[in-house]
Amino acid sequence: SMGELLPNVDVVVFDEAHQLPEAATEFFGESVSSRQLLDLARDLVRAGLTQAPDGADWRSLSDRLERAARELRLAFEGGGEPPGRSRMPARAQIARRFSRDQLLVLGALEEAVDELSADLVSASAIVASNAGRGPELDRCGLRATELLDRLQRWWAAFEAGDAERPDDDASPASAPGASTDAAVVWAETSAQHVVLRRTPLSVAHAFGRHRAGPSRSWIFLSATLSVGDDFSHFVDALGLSDARCERWDSPFDFRRQAALWVPRGTGSPTAPGFSTRLAHEVWPLIRRNRGRAFVLCTSLRAMREMAQTLRELDAADQAGFDWLVQGEAARASLLERFRSPGAHVLVGSAGFWEGVDVAGEALSLVIIDKLPFAPPDDPVVQARCEAMRRAGEDPFSHYQVPQAALSLKQGAGRLIRSETDCGVLVLGDERLLSKGYGRRLLASLPPFQRVETLDQALPFLPP
Repeated sequence: SMGELLPNVDVVVFDEAHQLPEAATEFFGESVSSRQLLDLARDLVRAGLTQAPDGADWRSLSDRLERAARELRLAFEGGGEPPGRSRMPARAQIARRFSRDQLLVLGALEEAVDELSADLVSASAIVASNAGRGPELDRCGLRATELLDRLQRWWAAFEAGDAERPDDDASPASAPGASTDAAVVWAETSAQHVVLRRTPLSVAHAFGRHRAGPSRSWIFLSATLSVGDDFSHFVDALGLSDARCERWDSPFDFRRQAALWVPRGTGSPTAPGFSTRLAHEVWPLIRRNRGRAFVLCTSLRAMREMAQTLRELDAADQAGFDWLVQGEAARASLLERFRSPGAHVLVGSAGFWEGVDVAGEALSLVIIDKLPFAPPDDPVVQARCEAMRRAGEDPFSHYQVPQAALSLKQGAGRLIRSETDCGVLVLGDERLLSKGYGRRLLASLPPFQRVETLDQALPFLPP
């Protein structure tokens, strides 16, 4: 608990506090993954053969756990496709999220969970019968029991089919429409693994319990806590209704140092071919700047399309840039190469929107393809929006737009990192100018000089 972790301090400071709601959501949630199960199976046979070789048929027990973990993953093959989406074998997919409604149509899921539960019960019992014969074996028994408990809680919540699980002894949750213990049951698959997740709809009440200990000050710091001057999105997410909110302007002269350009004519960001059209639009700017650019995309698919088109344009013009694409090397390696002398262009997705500091002329052009709204098929986003609708709130205005504003602010923040930096921010999504919510998103950005054409942007690039 927080009280045990910080027993004698007067002040708790969270830096980069904009990450806290998501981190708390992960922390207060529960998960069971096939990777955890496979690790347990391997550790169990190793510990059993070493510390209690005559205690059980450890290889058979391990094999059963491994088989059950793989059967759980196979239960997600080809099922629960949303309407209009072509079916694709799960092994061919990078990642996919399943809402409860999509889980309901997986005919093999119940049998896979039952088999896994039985094997975990067996593993716990066998290790218990060998208790005290070795510390590693005892730890395996504790892990099996914990995974079984999590699996059973996940299945019980899945069968209940209701995210509303009120705690009669608790005060109302701060999130609109959500009870204090409301949770979302969902699953996430990758090429080889599956994770069953139970995620709190709101962390406000749980986080409040951790603050309600000894009297101390809590300080939350970040460049992206507010949407304009409004802190309510962050405050509501963590239940900080008693917070004093302060905002200070940056020391940078943004209007002199940088320009904001929204290209016209790229069309709807949801239309086919958008990434290709945007790549053609920004290529002259990348070439004029001799690389030194980040291209930040809102999805892996868009990232791959942008990278492919830009590489083709580079080859056609024989520009000879060094293309650094997320996934083709480790993040640290890509950043190290980008900071080295040369004409580099880094094309990335979520992993490069924040926590990256490249000062000076090495980075003087940042291109963001689309407004970073959360994926509409994200089960947690769906559940939170539905809870807000039940409470009479507009989830788009009160949840999705503020989330996008904070993410956009993070991406834009990669450009100007010192008083001497200069450059251009390109936002490829015309909705920033054509939609009513665009004004809120613009207000969350640094006050860069607005320009209308590529030619007007060029003077802001370094020589």
